[in-house]
Amino acid sequence: MKKQPRLTARVLAAQIIRAALALRAQRVLPGTLGNISARVDAARIVITPSSRPYETMRAQDLPIVALADGAVTGPFPPSVETLMHLAIYRARPDVAAIVHTHAPAATALACLGMPLPVQLDEVEYYVGGAVQLAAHAPAGSAALAANVLAALGPRHAALMAAHGLVAVAPNLARAMQIAEAVEHAAHVFLMTLQVSARR
Repeated sequence: MKKQPRLTARVLAAQIIRAALALRAQRVLPGTLGNISARVDAARIVITPSSRPYETMRAQDLPIVALADGAVTGPFPPSVETLMHLAIYRARPDVAAIVHTHAPAATALACLGMPLPVQLDEVEYYVGGAVQLAAHAPAGSAALAANVLAALGPRHAALMAAHGLVAVAPNLARAMQIAEAVEHAAHVFLMTLQVSARR
């Protein structure tokens, strides 16, 4: 089988912007919240910039960050959650894309301090097991990065206490699918809790 050519940082940045706009349309990236990144090569990632409206982003606006030391290249500072992204890429060579959303149902579970169990087959299929809850820590902190990494383990998604959802995958399209599947499963789970409480 012929090896697929590696995508350039600029192409990946354009894909990230398209993904962000799609997630905005799904109402899971309110304002400038959330962040998306992709692995460029063994040494670098490209990530959404901090506090920039997704609708105005251009591919050249997305910072390039070195995996080794976090050195940044680009006109804007990277997402406040860059430490989390770097920690995941360093620990998980199978991961080449990360999507962090504030999807309502998943975030509601995270605010309740509840993991998402494997009630639907799709959670096992997309995530590889229950979606665990990362302990709360300040946004952008090394502690949050460590907590998310521990909650992920070998799986493909984790909830962040009082914060949101992170989905990881070998490519951006798959990370988007995982984020969407987890949000759907979280919505169904919350509905089952409501029905059970009325019985």
